Amino acid sequence: MIQCCSVAGLGFGRDGSYEYYLSEPIVENDLNGVGPLILAGIELQELLGLPMKATHDIKASAQAKLSVAKEWNVITTRH
Repeated sequence: MIQCCSVAGLGFGRDGSYEYYLSEPIVENDLNGVGPLILAGIELQELLGLPMKATHDIKASAQAKLSVAKEWNVITTRH
């Protein structure tokens, strides 16, 4: 993740204005961007009509159709 605002908030001299927000440091791989990234991924998944759950039981998957879209239909086994 790139271009994450490292710190933002209100109080202690922070007025929440657009100018304040733009003055905050921009960093890479900051945890402040993880939540919005996950939420955007969920929205995209819904927009594309991809199912929200996957079948992880390999035996059940072999006997019945998977409940996931073909893009998610990857079964791996470990021996």
